[in-house]
Parts: sequence; C-alpha cells; structure tokens
Amino acid sequence: MFIILSNHFSIILPLFFQAAEHGGLTTVRKSLSSLSNEVLIIIDESKKDDKVDADGDGIPDAEQISGRELVKRKVKLVLKKMDPEKVNNAIAAIYKVWMSVLAVLTIQFARVIALALTIADFTKSLTDRLILPIVKMATPKDYQVSISLVLYV
Repeated sequence: MFIILSNHFSIILPLFFQAAEHGGLTTVRKSLSSLSNEVLIIIDESKKDDKVDADGDGIPDAEQISGRELVKRKVKLVLKKMDPEKVNNAIAAIYKVWMSVLAVLTIQFARVIALALTIADFTKSLTDRLILPIVKMATPKDYQVSISLVLYV
C-alpha cells in the first residue's frame, strides 16, 4: 500500500498546479503582484519616515524613540499608507484559490486511498487462493496459526 501511495505522491505537485490553475492561478498572481506593490509603497514610505526630524535637532526621530514607540509609529504608517481594499481583495483571492486547491487535493488523496485499499483487498483474495494453501502445507501445524499474520503484514 505504501508503494502505491508513494507513486501517487509523485503526481501531487502537478495536481496542485492544475488545481490552482482551475481555481484561479492568474488571480493569485495578480493578487501577489498587488500585495507586493503595496509592500513596496510602505517600504518606501518607511524609509522616508526614518529620515524625518520633526524636532529639528539633526537626529532622525526614529533613532531617538524607544522600540515600542517605533513599532507604534510604523504600524500607524502602514495603516495610513496601505490601500485596505487592495490588500483585502488580494488576501481573499489567495485564500479562495488555496481552498479550491485543498479541496481538489483532498479528493485526489481520497481516490488514491480507495484505489490502494481495493488493490490490497484484491491481492489478499489472490493470496488466500494461491499462496496460503502452499504455505500451510510447508508450515508445521504448531505455527499455522501465525501464517495470516506473516502473509498480510
């Protein structure tokens, strides 16, 4: 059963991309592009903010405040400079495609498990008919109780 599963896992990656393509891979690309543009805008604004000297003492304010105050300042900057509509739409699109990929892969995995169990049942019936009688004849009566354990594990 593990051999069958490992052979099918080798096709998981193409299935992943195929599911993503049907679920909206182009949408994910656009969403990631949109998010990266927002990040670049925020990074640029953050660099500008790092140079601001509001009190005029020649030292940037970002270097004079505590870590906690700097985090508050940067969070405010992000909230002011990002486009929440773009970010929300991009994250929602990525999430939608991710859920569709998971659904497809779950169905594919269930099919693989069902196939493996069917093959295991088929080989068990063949083993019972063809191999078990031969093994029973070759095994002493004291050990015949353990034959099924050895054959099916």
